[in-house]
Amino acid sequence: MSKIDFTWKIGGEAGFGIASAGLIFAKTLNRLNYYVYGYLEYPSLIRGGHNVYEVHVSGEPVYSQERQVDLLVCLNTETFNLHKNELKKDAIIIYDPLKTQVEESANYKLYAVEVSKIVKELGGLPVMENNLFVGISLALLQADKEAIFAVVSDIFTDKGEAVISLNEKIIEAGYDFVTAHPFSFSQKIEKLGEKNSYVMTGNEAISLGAIAADCRLYASYPMTPASSILHILAGYSNTSKMVVKHVGDEIEAINLLVGASFSGVRCMTGTSGGGFALMNEGFGLAGVTESAMVLVISQRPGPATGLPTWTGQADLQFVIHAAQDEFPRIVLAPGDAEEAYNLTQEAFNLADKYQTPVFVLSDKYLSEGLYYLQKENLQKFPINRGKLIPNEEIKNQTNFLRYAVTKDGISPRSVAGQENGEYLANSYEHDERGFATEDAIVVKNQKDKRQQKSLNYLDNDFVGPSFYGNKEAELTIISWGSTKAPVLEAMKNLGDKVNFMHFHHVYPLNSQLLSKILSQTKKSLLLEGNGTGQFGLLLREQTGWQSTHLMLKYDGRPFYPEEIQAKIKEILGN
Repeated sequence: MSKIDFTWKIGGEAGFGIASAGLIFAKTLNRLNYYVYGYLEYPSLIRGGHNVYEVHVSGEPVYSQERQVDLLVCLNTETFNLHKNELKKDAIIIYDPLKTQVEESANYKLYAVEVSKIVKELGGLPVMENNLFVGISLALLQADKEAIFAVVSDIFTDKGEAVISLNEKIIEAGYDFVTAHPFSFSQKIEKLGEKNSYVMTGNEAISLGAIAADCRLYASYPMTPASSILHILAGYSNTSKMVVKHVGDEIEAINLLVGASFSGVRCMTGTSGGGFALMNEGFGLAGVTESAMVLVISQRPGPATGLPTWTGQADLQFVIHAAQDEFPRIVLAPGDAEEAYNLTQEAFNLADKYQTPVFVLSDKYLSEGLYYLQKENLQKFPINRGKLIPNEEIKNQTNFLRYAVTKDGISPRSVAGQENGEYLANSYEHDERGFATEDAIVVKNQKDKRQQKSLNYLDNDFVGPSFYGNKEAELTIISWGSTKAPVLEAMKNLGDKVNFMHFHHVYPLNSQLLSKILSQTKKSLLLEGNGTGQFGLLLREQTGWQSTHLMLKYDGRPFYPEEIQAKIKEILGN
């Protein structure tokens, strides 16, 4: 096993390529077959503000960011001032003395490079200084420069050969500088066999999962942190069978999905909590018309505009109870990019099978975090269109009942234009043909039919939590969604006294199954990114179980493995 394990962080003003530098660094290390996790922070500003990208690198599995930094790249003085207290003993600060003021200290080492001068002499623009810093960083790690050249070529391929060549020249200058001014760093990068993995963000994984699921319409209005799904899928619109539509607002998006489902098309939208608030009336229409659709909700702190570029998990109860009255919906909450890819495909199958909306509940941390994925863990789900009736079968029917009351609650489904498949769909409660009714018996039968789908899901498709660690552990961590990553990172140093229960199918819940599972825990720590323990409240409502300890975080920042470890040591007393 490789002993490589370090964190590299780059910071500077918005507009100077901080995110692209982080992506190039991470992809280069992945190309050399290292595990990486990338985390980006930026303010909600149109221009300016402090941006930072950190990459946790290891020769062994790595799941999240960590607090302390080994290599800090400062594009400005603000970066040094904000992050100097995160440095490990003997960490290295790489900076341009012509632009950045730093303080000397016995706790870290300084590596000064006149980056702005070198880039200018090479004919580059100031925005290209980021890549010189990346080249210097990788040269200090003694990484193969051909790997970074390959990554730069991939990333800048649409900008032409001249741009690629200039960036390669700037990176080469970084290697030349380190050769002429050698500097000792404790870790050395060597290629670890043949590459068999990917790195991608949660939003990229959701997008690719939608393509794999044969989604034919993505309709969305941009809203951070879901916006990049629209951009990603637009890039694939010419090579996939998907129509990608940038709509005028979220109301248009949800109503387009209702229409698309009516015509038999697999469809998806993406937004955040504020955008979904606008969708509520249309979402209720999807409920009463029993429309199959997938909704990606990437959470950020609120209420109102809140913190647009930060993370949180406070919209769980919102999506569970959205729209008036009651109707089925399914909520899936992936914990990393691998689950995001797989669960998005599952979401489309569940939407078609149960003819109901299905949520993929993400957040900024998952949507924009960069994850390592093993190729063999990415599944291709067989497509299940449920009770969608083929043309040859429906054309022989004489009395098609779109909302027929059935034992499993799922009615046969036709699509617009099918011979003998006509029915009425509108916002009123209806009979089996779709005609509006206020008859008490019919109304009750239709509502019972819809609710039966939830019971059917719990019996046949609900998946219990994934379990990690020693089953006899003294303490069980319980969490859902993106908190999986820092918990797994924290568990590396917690031994056999702690195990972990990760929920990804978060609503509805199989009360009988979960009551049995939860009753076997000893001490427990419920960990959530909201202020009230929303999932814990749901577990208590459904099972009567209550965690013995809570760890809630709602300042917009993700959990760090170090703070999880500290909380567990506080609970266990060691």
